[in-house]
Amino acid sequence: MCRLGFINNERNKFIGDSLAVASSYYSSSNHDGFGYSYINKYNKNIIFKTEEKAATYWLRCGIHHIVSNNLIFHMRIGTTGEVADRNSHPFKSEDGQYVLMHNGIITNYEEYKKELISNGHIFTSETDSEILLHSFEENGFDMIAVLKHKNVSGYMRLLIQNTFTNELYLYTDSENMSVVRTDNGLTGFSDNSMFEGNVEINNNIFYIIQNGIIKDTIDAGKIARNTNKYCWNNNINYWNKGNYWNDTLLGNDTLRDNEINTEINTEMNTEITLSNKELRYLNKKRIKEGYGRLSNKDKNVSFEYYSYWFADYDYL
Repeated sequence: MCRLGFINNERNKFIGDSLAVASSYYSSSNHDGFGYSYINKYNKNIIFKTEEKAATYWLRCGIHHIVSNNLIFHMRIGTTGEVADRNSHPFKSEDGQYVLMHNGIITNYEEYKKELISNGHIFTSETDSEILLHSFEENGFDMIAVLKHKNVSGYMRLLIQNTFTNELYLYTDSENMSVVRTDNGLTGFSDNSMFEGNVEINNNIFYIIQNGIIKDTIDAGKIARNTNKYCWNNNINYWNKGNYWNDTLLGNDTLRDNEINTEINTEMNTEITLSNKELRYLNKKRIKEGYGRLSNKDKNVSFEYYSYWFADYDYL
């Protein structure tokens, strides 16, 4: 299996030596590629990946002067796609916001990949892992529920950097992720063969990590969209807080009446952050009706604005 790890500290530190030691540790078994991504002290994202195994690379090039408080790294065993630079991890979203690496295997994704391509996503590798990057780009923390809805199967341990906010998102659906608290912050690895963790990491939870601490968690079994978005239920005259999204994905035919939010006047000014998929849909509709395009900086809209443009939107 592939292996991955991270170092997330309270402040920027020299971590090039730690990266070299940790990534070289498994070079004999994980020899089909190596890569890392970090955010430097100028808040610039630096990515490197190669088809070489880590130990060979470090012997040839020497330890790099890497100063960061947010670094992820990956050692590959190829299962899908040949041994090549392009198939090594990490992978970066088209807009540069997200950097993802994956340990695991994804299956039954071919039809969903075609859908993502039709939505404008560009695949740069032959791997199954890149599916996860573009799905997260479209769906954010709702990705796990969407994958299930699309009948995509497999298992995964994920590390995702948000280069815009300098956050790290950790997710696992198995119990092998080992995270340890250090004097400087948090260090993690995809199994406990390097060290025993002292931080509890549960399955099916997104852990939001920043500056060396876990600052929030999101249950991937629920719909994260509930925290900042309300959905219109077939144009009837009330707003249903979250239930439309949950019931559509989970296959429920009826809504729970006791959770219906009827305080429309209060909710109309609620701010909603559009996903990339929703922004593309909105721009197509605006252009068709003679309006100009919105940029990534215009993703925050009012609930009233959202209800006008997305009344007939297909969330899936």
